[in-house]
Amino acid sequence: MDSNYPPEPMDDEGYPLKCKLAGVGGGIIAVIAILFVCHNGMVGSIHTTKMTSMAKVIKAVDFAAKKHRDQRRWGPDKAPYINHPIGVANILANEGGIDDPIVLQAALLHDTVEDTETSLDEIEQEFGKIVRDVVDEVTDQKDLPSKERKRLQVINAPKKSPRAKLVKLADKLHNLRQSPPADWTEERIKQYFVWSSYVLHGVKGTNEALETKIDEVLGARGVKMAPPPENYQGYDKYA
Repeated sequence: MDSNYPPEPMDDEGYPLKCKLAGVGGGIIAVIAILFVCHNGMVGSIHTTKMTSMAKVIKAVDFAAKKHRDQRRWGPDKAPYINHPIGVANILANEGGIDDPIVLQAALLHDTVEDTETSLDEIEQEFGKIVRDVVDEVTDQKDLPSKERKRLQVINAPKKSPRAKLVKLADKLHNLRQSPPADWTEERIKQYFVWSSYVLHGVKGTNEALETKIDEVLGARGVKMAPPPENYQGYDKYA
């Protein structure tokens, strides 16, 4: 797959949209701002009767911020959870060169169904079926045991759509860059990195820039992207 996927994102009217996420911010009370830089004078050609793709991405930021407002990350600093989906979208836009608004919306929304009281129907109502389908692809079945969810992530990674693979790459890269919880042993940290390498191997060939950065992060722990062992059974995150 071309690392510059997609070649030319379009708005709902079929006009090229060349808007790129340029920066994000977040804080303790989750006051968030996203700045888009639009070039080539395309803004004036977008019909005002339709919500622009840029507006939909900003709507996804607002939606995710409200859904995650009472949640914190699992790292030692207990950062506001919204920092994670924003960070994933930022990685895609500014490190992966992705300006597909569907991918950016899905990145911002990727944990809403899995970790909040949000349904896929609600995602579809607010953002459309295409975004819903990508979010669905990257959502774990929370009614399954943790070990089985982790096994399924490894097994199903190669079967994902190109857009879902991009979200998965950026999601894993953001998580791998974070400081682990203070009570994690070195063995558990290594186990998490090895499992992540199996998942990432399944989406390899999606975006060269992101995969290079993932190789660097994994390599710092002595891990490489690699296929899982035959009949891989997952691992218990509490082991």
